[in-house]
Amino acid sequence: MAARPSLPERLQPADTPDAVVDLLGRRWALRVLREAWQGPVGFREIRRRLAELSTSVLSQRLSELGEAGLLHRGTDGYTATADAAHALRGLLPFGDDRAAQAFAVAWTRAWNVRDLASVLRPYRDDVVFRSPATRMFAGPAVIEGKAELEAYWSSALAAVREVEFTLERALWDGARRELVVLYLKRVDGTRLRATEFFRFDEGGRIYEGEAMFGVPA
Repeated sequence: MAARPSLPERLQPADTPDAVVDLLGRRWALRVLREAWQGPVGFREIRRRLAELSTSVLSQRLSELGEAGLLHRGTDGYTATADAAHALRGLLPFGDDRAAQAFAVAWTRAWNVRDLASVLRPYRDDVVFRSPATRMFAGPAVIEGKAELEAYWSSALAAVREVEFTLERALWDGARRELVVLYLKRVDGTRLRATEFFRFDEGGRIYEGEAMFGVPA
């Protein structure tokens, strides 16, 4: 059985290939990989845990992750590889501009496929999030806690038919561990210029975030 990789205590600069970044940005890829992190875990068990995932998509993601070297398939199931730990480090901007860009790409793709679990993954349980749009669903302009943030975003996604984010730029300040993502946000045909602000702790988890919106684009 392949040795289980350990989650990195500190995130380092990564040179994750673009093809792997693209793969991990596809719907369900990160969630499938997460289920195999403490592996081994079988096909049926992954299917049971991810009830909304079809068997055909699960088979495809397992095949893709295996071909990319991120999953090992043994006689007792699937296990994440050491290469998977390296790839995931490249999805959190704790190090350099390239890693920040990779995070921003994965973040926008997760929103575009409504993969809220992947969007929420890097947030701390005690995260504080600010946005003028929260008053439409959650009341206050400041949301405290990951559970409340998930409830807000779930309500917001349920209220719209179409969501599309187009990444423009990702600006990373390594000294302050702060990331600013500039993007175009289209919701049900309305386009807005938007900015998302993230502040990371020393372990690479988001403890503060803020969304700001401009005039229609």
